[in-house]
Amino acid sequence: MERNEANKLTSDQKEDKMKRKHKRDLENGGCKVALFKVANLTKGAHKFKVKMNAEQLHLTGYALIADSKAGISSLVLVEGGPRSILKYKRLLLRRIQWDDSVASKAEEETEEQMEQIKQSMDRKCFLVWEGELKKQQFDKFRLQELRNENEGRRILSEKGCEHYWNMVMTFNPLRGEGEDPDALEEVLK
Repeated sequence: MERNEANKLTSDQKEDKMKRKHKRDLENGGCKVALFKVANLTKGAHKFKVKMNAEQLHLTGYALIADSKAGISSLVLVEGGPRSILKYKRLLLRRIQWDDSVASKAEEETEEQMEQIKQSMDRKCFLVWEGELKKQQFDKFRLQELRNENEGRRILSEKGCEHYWNMVMTFNPLRGEGEDPDALEEVLK
């Protein structure tokens, strides 16, 4: 018992160990990127979870929070190692209850019904794109409030990532992956 206490790491040592693990993950697995579209990211608890988890997982990027009056969705862009990205995806797509009404009904629903709710198109957060980069574009994770669409486009274009904004704004969860929108319109005529 005494030997375990003597080998116990201090809080600074624990933090250094986690930084080394995340750095090794980034070096060995490459720089992964995940891009999310969030319908409404104005709630304080959601902002806190998005920012703190990104910092704890040593992810870099942006959370561009759109004003609900502007009529545009919010964007979350994260870069990091494969393990960190996987954990962050799980947070945004499964763990955070974006809709309060779903959380209150959850107690009454069975597990099977809850799984159907999670898979439904009523979700408030979508994974738009996931890929790999040669090197990281950002140095840390930031939250940024937006007043209009041009402001979001300008922030990302400063880092050469304006295409991420276009991907989120044109993303439609009802359209299949790889589906040509023009061909779909001709079929529906």
